[in-house]
Amino acid sequence: MIVVAGEMVIEAGDVDAVVPAALEMMRASNAEAGCRHYRFYADLEHAGAFHVYEEWDSLDDLQAHVDSPHMAIWRAALAKVTVVSRDIKRFEAGPSTAL
Repeated sequence: MIVVAGEMVIEAGDVDAVVPAALEMMRASNAEAGCRHYRFYADLEHAGAFHVYEEWDSLDDLQAHVDSPHMAIWRAALAKVTVVSRDIKRFEAGPSTAL
């Protein structure tokens, strides 16, 4: 399984402009083959900060996602706002166990 996780900070005044695009990105991504989970989470302490968490069956599935039309739309939406920082990483995960 491939996990993508990290944080993106959007200028606080741009949040309302980016949320609809983020919702559409989540919906389209969750419908993709190989996507187990795809979410943006707003940081409750820091305005404009969003945490990203994704799970993919394979690297090929993740690559298809990166090349998808809705990813191009998401990138275009981000180009219209101020992205203060972005730190998102890909990990290969082993088997999971309940806590």
